[in-house]
Amino acid sequence: MNRGAVALACLVASVAVTGASHRKEEVVQPPPLQVIPAGQTLAERLAFVHAALLVRVAGPAQSRAVDISGALQRSNPGVALRPVVMVVTESDVVVLEAFKSHGAMMTGARVRIATIGGRAKWGGRDLMIRRRAPDLEAGATYLVMLRDEQEWETPMFVDDDVFRIEGGRVAAPRLARETSYAKELAGLSETDAIEHVRRASGK
Repeated sequence: MNRGAVALACLVASVAVTGASHRKEEVVQPPPLQVIPAGQTLAERLAFVHAALLVRVAGPAQSRAVDISGALQRSNPGVALRPVVMVVTESDVVVLEAFKSHGAMMTGARVRIATIGGRAKWGGRDLMIRRRAPDLEAGATYLVMLRDEQEWETPMFVDDDVFRIEGGRVAAPRLARETSYAKELAGLSETDAIEHVRRASGK
């Protein structure tokens, strides 16, 4: 997350915490983890993310509030930050294949991944960050690309980087269909998509 995004995240999250006392539920719309250039190819995207995995979701998604103030303060010394609380939705997944591995994210591992958004309680207050896409579905198979940033306890994905395998074919996220790498993958059979990602990742 760059400094501009961090600053905006701090502002938005502070509103979520301090404003919740005036409403039953505070609705927050944070900035994305990153802005993805429309012309970015799959090889370029894979070079940017820390991990690219084929996964099967092991159980239902769960949302919780996370205080990222400490990590942000460590990465921005000398900057006065207000409390930064975000809501994340986490899913446990089994890695069927790691096209690009990172840390514990390797073939055969069971790992927890997350994205910004969901509903959770913090200090007796209800917080909500709207998701742009459905939660990962238990039992479903996805191609997912992740960043492992120090602000977060869990490897993170954005909705544009999740491709569900449905009926043996790749379905592109609605909001990512205009990116070059989504066009490379959308509609491919599962077998062709796996081979394409392997080549793009240099495997």
